[in-house]
This record gives sequence, C-alpha cells and structure tokens, in this order.
Amino acid sequence: PDKLQKQMDRLKKSPEAGLVYCIVEVEDGRDTYWHPELELELCYKEEKCKEILRKRNLIGTPTILLRRDYFFEVGRFDEDLLRWQDYDFVIRVVQKYSVVIVNEILAKDPFFENGISNKFSLFTQALPKFLTKHKDFFDSETDHFELLENIFFRILRQDKLSYENFLKFIYGINQQLEQDLADVVSDCAGRAIQRKTALGELGNRLTEYNFRCFMQEVKEGKHFAIYGTGNYAMRLLK
Repeated sequence: PDKLQKQMDRLKKSPEAGLVYCIVEVEDGRDTYWHPELELELCYKEEKCKEILRKRNLIGTPTILLRRDYFFEVGRFDEDLLRWQDYDFVIRVVQKYSVVIVNEILAKDPFFENGISNKFSLFTQALPKFLTKHKDFFDSETDHFELLENIFFRILRQDKLSYENFLKFIYGINQQLEQDLADVVSDCAGRAIQRKTALGELGNRLTEYNFRCFMQEVKEGKHFAIYGTGNYAMRLLK
C-alpha cells in the first residue's frame, strides 16, 4: 500500500536519478523468492546496477517508477520485441540516468502458466533483435557474455531440451545475427552445454552419497558449506 509513497520519497532524495525500483516477491507455483535477492547489499544494487544488467535484469516491471518526461525521452516500450520489453527499456534508462532503489519488498508478482515468460517461441523471436539492438551496451562482455551463457543454461535445464533441439534453436538465432554476434552466441551455447554435462555428472555422484549421514552431521553441529544460492541450496537450508 505504501509502495508509491516510499518510491517518491526516494526520488526526492536523489533528484538526479531517472528511475527508482524496489524488491518484488515472486511466487512461481512451487517456491517464493525475491527479485533482486534480499542478500544483495543496497550499494551493490545501485552503484553496480549497469554492471549487473549486463549479466541479467534485476529490475522487475511492477517495481519501476520514473519521471513521466524521462519515460518519453527514453522511448517507451519497444513493441517490436515480443519478450524482454522491460529489460530493453531499463537498459535504455541506465545509459542516460542513474538508478536508485527502495531496499524493501513493496510488490508481489504472481506466477501465470500462460505468461509471456513461459512462451519459448517469443524468446526465439526476441533474442536476436535484443542482442542486435544492445550490441554496444554488451560490448565489453562479448568475450564472455555471461548473460547468454546463463540463459542457455537455464533453457537446457528448465525446458529439458535435447541437445539436438537446443542446437537447432541456436542455429535459428544465429541465422538472424551478424557473424560477430553469432560467434558469441555459439560460444556461450557451448559453455552452457558443458555446464549442463558437468552438473549431470555431479548429480550422479551426489546420488551415491549417503544423504542421511550428511544431515546427521548437520544436526550434530558440524560445519558445512553450500555453494551458490539456487533452489537446491535454499531447499537444503529450509
């Protein structure tokens, strides 16, 4: 209820800022998580916002508040993109203005099975246009392009594509790109496959581990570490 007031107050403290966002609580039907993660420090969310955006979008559409004249100056949402309209818009904003955050959960985003985010065909259409449009923004990342590698890795895991269909997907994207970007896409796709293969091998080894012994050690107060903050780690912690 107090989302708008808190964001307006934050903008008043930083009149040079073009946009203020907040943390959104997302329910995907199985788990509840926060975007961006609560664990990220406030300074990291603001001062390194542009750097993070080269790897992933941390600003959810329901959280955005910006000045009306800035919205028209930056250029509204791009209707030629069937997905990532919000990501595209935020990238254009951060190249002109600074971004600030109210470091609180002020919005909730329900999960819809038929939402745009779950339509793979729209992603296939949008990605080449998005990469071409923001080639300069990601230029410093083209040697590694962590954004693409992470996206392809999630596709391999979540959509359970066969490697054959995944390669067809990559080929279809590359047909719409200039050669330098196509090379980057192919390189990132290869690294995503390597990660998926390595994860499968790791999973097979973990299955052989006696999980009850591990949990007993935890109950006895012995130290342990979980690398990463993904779903597996969060479920273990719970």
